[in-house]
Amino acid sequence: MKRRTVLPGILAGICIGLAVAGCGMQTSGTVQELPPVQAASVQGDLTYQDVLEKGGFLQFAAKSPDASRIWLGTHSGLYASANDKLWVLSSPDVGKDDVAGLFIDPADPRRVFIGGQGICKFSSDGGQTWKTIDQGLPKGVNIRSFTGIRQKEKVELYAYVAEDGIYQSADGGQKWEKWLSIDQEVYAMAFHPAQQRLYLVTQSGLLSVGEEPLQSEPVPDVNQVYSLAIDSQDDTLYLSTDKGVLVQSGRDWTPLTAKAPEPFVLLGPGFGSDKIVAVGESAALYTLTKGKWRKWD
Repeated sequence: MKRRTVLPGILAGICIGLAVAGCGMQTSGTVQELPPVQAASVQGDLTYQDVLEKGGFLQFAAKSPDASRIWLGTHSGLYASANDKLWVLSSPDVGKDDVAGLFIDPADPRRVFIGGQGICKFSSDGGQTWKTIDQGLPKGVNIRSFTGIRQKEKVELYAYVAEDGIYQSADGGQKWEKWLSIDQEVYAMAFHPAQQRLYLVTQSGLLSVGEEPLQSEPVPDVNQVYSLAIDSQDDTLYLSTDKGVLVQSGRDWTPLTAKAPEPFVLLGPGFGSDKIVAVGESAALYTLTKGKWRKWD
């Protein structure tokens, strides 16, 4: 697997300039239009284009475990899907925050955790209000990747701190400790519950760590790995690569049957009938729904 050197291009691919230009990249494959996620109690006031313009560029996308909405983390703010194909800023508390990652507690989707540039925060009311949870993290922390997992009665969180390493909180963010030193940038992370392994997308490819030390995960015939996501309902691991989307089978990789309509630079967890969420190079938003890619209109 070749060394990954395409991060600036990835960010450029989802940056607002492309979105303002109308996401004009040509796509292939069959794409169905995606009906909006309904959240009747939330009144939206922003279009998807508004989110891209205000946010600067997308850094993650994920669907809530209660299937009520899709969340988008941007360079400037955290947004959620609402009614009538519209979107809403989560809260003025995070309106200017650079949000690099999110984890929602599947046991209680009102419990939301986020990390980013200079921030690590927690909401107990579905994103309406937030408090800082950075005890044990470096001062002025720069979190560039963030994920979590519910382990029985506790939530474990993982945060990649740029030019430092991966920190872990075993108690839902009350206290953080340095967990793993790593000498390369981590672009995406996901914890595999069945394997009890943390998967990392880095500049050198796909790595993982569990009971044994950090190790490389071979992905044959792939030059670049862009992102990853785990479907928590069946523990399937998906990779977005220069060869399309791959699915893990045992420790092997096979192409996803549904052909991606365009290269995907971000993958995120889905829920219900939506297996995963994806963002294309054009900044368009998709879900893998019932075996087909559906585009957010």
